[in-house]
Amino acid sequence: IESQSWQNDPTETGLILDGNGHTITGLGSTGIDHDGVRISGQSSNVQVKNLIIKDFKNGINSIYSDNLTITGVTVDSASSYAMYIFGNANVQTATSITGNTIKNSDQGIRLFDINGFNSCPGNHPFPSSVQIMSNTMNGAGIGLSNSKHVCIANNTIENTTNSIFVSNQSDYANIDGNTIKNSQSAALYVLSLIHI
Repeated sequence: IESQSWQNDPTETGLILDGNGHTITGLGSTGIDHDGVRISGQSSNVQVKNLIIKDFKNGINSIYSDNLTITGVTVDSASSYAMYIFGNANVQTATSITGNTIKNSDQGIRLFDINGFNSCPGNHPFPSSVQIMSNTMNGAGIGLSNSKHVCIANNTIENTTNSIFVSNQSDYANIDGNTIKNSQSAALYVLSLIHI
């Protein structure tokens, strides 16, 4: 698919976008609406999987989605965010970002105002239904802003400025088992937290 993107209905529920290994290619634009996949409104139970997204401003842009799953997705050459996930800090939600590849992008995975609940997989001490796990990232890291109960585990992050950046009261973040190489500034940058 050339120079196109996918956007769901703002009230969609139970939707699966399975790319089956296909590629969505953009124009490399920095325009405000230039997203490979946009999930907006009050969507719930949306899955994005097995897709290659290339040359967009944002690879995946999700706003106010509940129970979002992103797996098996490759984002290449996003000029802004590979994955920009924005929520409501007053609402608990589930978000799973696992087994993805991000490369050649300005920013990696960023969560803003995402509030998790329940438990992080394995023997992790803090509750979390928000998982950023087993992703491979080159040139872009993981960032949290005002996002609580997030599990960041078993990711491989290379060649970034700040590999994992946790700020603005992103409390109860559980960071475990990540492999970080060649951070230019900080492997883990923590600012304004109560618990980590």
